[in-house]
Amino acid sequence: MSWAKWALVLGVGLLLAGPASAVSIVNGDFSAGLTGWTVSGPVTESGGQAILEKDPDFPLATLEQAFTVPADALSLSFTYDITLIPSTALALDVFQAMLAPTGSAPGSGLFFMDLLGLQSYDPAEVSVVGDTVTLDVSGFVGQDVLLSFWLLGSQAADYELDVAIDDVALALAPAVVPEPLTLLALSAGVAGLGGYLRRRP
Repeated sequence: MSWAKWALVLGVGLLLAGPASAVSIVNGDFSAGLTGWTVSGPVTESGGQAILEKDPDFPLATLEQAFTVPADALSLSFTYDITLIPSTALALDVFQAMLAPTGSAPGSGLFFMDLLGLQSYDPAEVSVVGDTVTLDVSGFVGQDVLLSFWLLGSQAADYELDVAIDDVALALAPAVVPEPLTLLALSAGVAGLGGYLRRRP
């Protein structure tokens, strides 16, 4: 293949590829158990989900991961499900989700809370559809942050309760596709460069 054709293929490929986006959340679907996550208290993995369990001997179960929010991040989402046995039990447990800059005080950055059916969040930053919670992270781009899930359990031993968490993920802005004229201009320029390189003695 001539220099001009090689240069053209390389230039067009680079343009179409665009900048690579690093997905910062590690093992957000828990397919690799709890790899990538820091846990404290009664936290396990089952069926591709992280399970935070109430235990009278451990009032707090935590699941956390530190990461850097990429520049093209739009939102952070996760799914959760609370199981209470028996369902008629008087439970006083609280599930919380937090996102705060690394180094912040423990419990900082609370953006979602569920008191067993009574949800609390700011609709200007958080949306809840079914069992999926989505947080706008545009204000965190480029920052090192800590994502935390907490289950604050009561000391009662007459019921069982756990919170299953899954599908923790970042939504990224779509790659920008160049306009046809921009692509044509770049192709012509790269082809010209290839021709110049081919003519050099």
